[in-house]
Amino acid sequence: MWQMLYMAVGEPLFLAGPADTFKCLLRLLGEGATYLVVLKTMGKIFAGFASALILAVPAAYAAWRVTLVREALAPFLSFLKAVPIASVIILLLAWFSSAGISFFVAGFVAFPIIYFELLASLEHIDVKLLEVLSVFRVSGIKGFRYVYFPALCDGLMQTSRVAAGMCVRAGIAAELIGVPMHSLGEKLYKAKLYLEIDDLFAWTVIIVAAGYLFERLFVCCIRRLSVLTGADAGEGSDGNEERRD
Repeated sequence: MWQMLYMAVGEPLFLAGPADTFKCLLRLLGEGATYLVVLKTMGKIFAGFASALILAVPAAYAAWRVTLVREALAPFLSFLKAVPIASVIILLLAWFSSAGISFFVAGFVAFPIIYFELLASLEHIDVKLLEVLSVFRVSGIKGFRYVYFPALCDGLMQTSRVAAGMCVRAGIAAELIGVPMHSLGEKLYKAKLYLEIDDLFAWTVIIVAAGYLFERLFVCCIRRLSVLTGADAGEGSDGNEERRD
């Protein structure tokens, strides 16, 4: 279909063909600078995403436990959800250097998504489990390990694909506006500026692949943590059954 559309347009300045894109992609993949650019941009986006995650976990837990905290955070989160990303990018460029724009934008986009999903997961914890923790005076560490942590992992699994994908798109868009040196946004901007449409398509393929790997890496890490926690819990249950016997 892509080839048919390319033949119908018949103008490489408007649409690059699959063959030209593939050749350009092979050329870019053969250059070491390409991987440095990808790592630089994706590293900043990952750092912004991780920072949002580190802040969202205690914020969601505090909001779940204390109504006053939830009400205090509500206006701020409503602002984060309502403000256009383009306005945020331009405002951040007025405050900070363009070199770190993808970091701030990724964190700005990820925080409310992760916060609301984690808060919903905590609210769906079975009340009976919480009563068991209270009645048997289970320590905070064990309660977190066997009740709260699985709920948080479930929430992260639910939101990981949406949050990670939006972080990558927002981070690249921020770089496209700010044009920091040696970034994926700069490569897209130059490809558009010089009408190198095959380069534009090739870099787009690289960005999609990098975003997919970023998402899968995060999902695998959360799934691994969840499995390890479940295995530990299972071993503890078996041991209790043996002692009762």
